[in-house]
This record gives sequence, C-alpha cells and structure tokens, in this order.
Amino acid sequence: MSYPIHGKVTRVAKNNVPIVGGIEYNLEFSVDLDDNSNTGENWKKWLAGQGEWGGTMQYSLDPTNPEQKALIDAIVCASPGTVLTDVVFRLEDSGDYFSGDIIITSFSVPATVSGKVTGSFNFKGQGAPSLTVA
Repeated sequence: MSYPIHGKVTRVAKNNVPIVGGIEYNLEFSVDLDDNSNTGENWKKWLAGQGEWGGTMQYSLDPTNPEQKALIDAIVCASPGTVLTDVVFRLEDSGDYFSGDIIITSFSVPATVSGKVTGSFNFKGQGAPSLTVA
C-alpha cells in the first residue's frame, strides 16, 4: 500500500483476532534523557537512557468479542499487571504493523445518554516493540 494511508484501514488484533468496534489507537514512543551538558556550553547535550512505549485504544464496547473481553479481563478480572503478548497494531491491510507485549494500566467505559457506549484502554509496552514493513 502506498503512503500516506487513511485511519479507516487501521486495526488492532490479538492472537490474529481483530478487536472489533471501530477501534482507534494512539501509540507513543519515547526515551529517557539525562542532561549531560557542561557549565558554559551554549547548547545542551543529552545522555540517552531507556526507551518506553505505550498508548491508548478506544472502540465501541462489545464484550462478546473475545479479544475485547481479554483486554477487559486483563485489568478488571485478572491479577494487575497481566502481560498481553503479541498485540498487533496494523497500519493497513498489506502487512505493515507495530507489535509487542502490553500491560493494561487503566480501562474506562464512557456511557452517555446521547451516544454509544465505548471502551477506552491505556497501556504500557512490556519490552521493545517491533515495526514490520511488508
């Protein structure tokens, strides 16, 4: 697929099962930095530390979807800190995706009188993520 791509073709899957419900996701990648500048220098220098990643997922709530249920169980019913392995954040249909293990850190269910019930997860990556480009 050529880039740029439209968000309508993105999706998230666990165990090759899509997490359905019009899912949206946001991934963030960062690295710890420590100031390594010397007195009198005009420009800062940085010492790179550890990297981290995480993000959010939002979708129409459907706990009958086995992978949505697995996400809910990981924070609501299981021991806190359950690691979900090999979660795939697809960029499009031709095989480009980010993947990795995640820990669900929070889960909310916004329900308004004038709209559909949705689910929202915050998560942190466990170890390094991967980027696969087909």
